[in-house]
Amino acid sequence: MNIISRTTLLIVLTGTLSTANALTFNSIKDHNIHDNNTSPIGSGEFLAPFTSTNYSLYSYIGFNINDFKSQGVLAADVSLDLYGYGSINPLPLTIYALNNNVTDNWAESTITKNNAPGLLPLSNGKLTGVDSNATTLLFDGDISYNRATDINDNINFSGNNFVNFINNDFINDDTDGLITLILLQTPTTSSNHAFSSKDSGANPNPPGTTNADFAPRLNITAVPLPAAVWLFGSGLLGLVSFRRKAS
Repeated sequence: MNIISRTTLLIVLTGTLSTANALTFNSIKDHNIHDNNTSPIGSGEFLAPFTSTNYSLYSYIGFNINDFKSQGVLAADVSLDLYGYGSINPLPLTIYALNNNVTDNWAESTITKNNAPGLLPLSNGKLTGVDSNATTLLFDGDISYNRATDINDNINFSGNNFVNFINNDFINDDTDGLITLILLQTPTTSSNHAFSSKDSGANPNPPGTTNADFAPRLNITAVPLPAAVWLFGSGLLGLVSFRRKAS
């Protein structure tokens, strides 16, 4: 009997139902790295993944999801919210996540093209992409967004790639609870993306909002299961054994 059927049977036997629990995590750090600059370029007001014939910008976003991990559950749905500046035509965007075997302890004040985690070696000082052994692809496609008069436009990314990454990260026990996403633009284009960073002071905020309302955010919907589920495999065997003895 697989874990799904065991869980289903346990719910039927005990009358316990799973309840969805949605958690939202704002970025705790975000930064651009520039391959024409070896020094940190400041936290900046926006994240601007861009690749031209002259230089590239990669954007790093960090989240702390310890509150999710502490619940001891898996994710049923995961999505990323970014908030875009201005009106643009569709532009390519690729989103990767750092794997568990790569440290997430980079800092806004020190990250550069020379020490950013998860990257392929530089070529003549230029960024050349991410290391497939160190990252997981979450999204690759064209997106467009249009800022309304008084609020940033929300671009939402979701799907099985996001769910599987978070659940694999949980299963493999990434004890620091940190998640790092890397945004880059491929192929070469003449226009760059511009997403709100957590530090953006230029957001066209409507009354009652703050810059944090437009920070990158990771949304995780967890489906808690009864604690007994994890013991149900052995418990069920005991129950079956007892019934055999009694019959």
